[in-house]
Amino acid sequence: MERLLIVEDDEIGRMVLWELLSDQYDCDLAFNGEEAIKKLGSDEYGHVLLDLMMPKVDGFGVMDYLKNSGRTPGPSVIVLTGDHREETKQKCLDAGAKAFLHKPYRLKDILSALAT
Repeated sequence: MERLLIVEDDEIGRMVLWELLSDQYDCDLAFNGEEAIKKLGSDEYGHVLLDLMMPKVDGFGVMDYLKNSGRTPGPSVIVLTGDHREETKQKCLDAGAKAFLHKPYRLKDILSALAT
């Protein structure tokens, strides 16, 4: 089963994603960017579902870590955010995100992004 790291500071959001995806992926959870970086440094993941706005280290900091970690290929990053601005989307894609999904998201959109 492919490994998936869910990075979301909202506890309910984290648990909802885990409940929806844990039957298809080996899910791991991180509650902020700092914890995500620790997990990404010690484990291999195929995908990362990444919130942007988090305490300690934000989603851009996590993407910067992945870009500079030297791992090739790294996990695919799917950003989940409440920020609907086009410039934020472009900044995420430029930082290495594979997909940019708005909250509230639909499960089928997440599954589609994970499948491609």
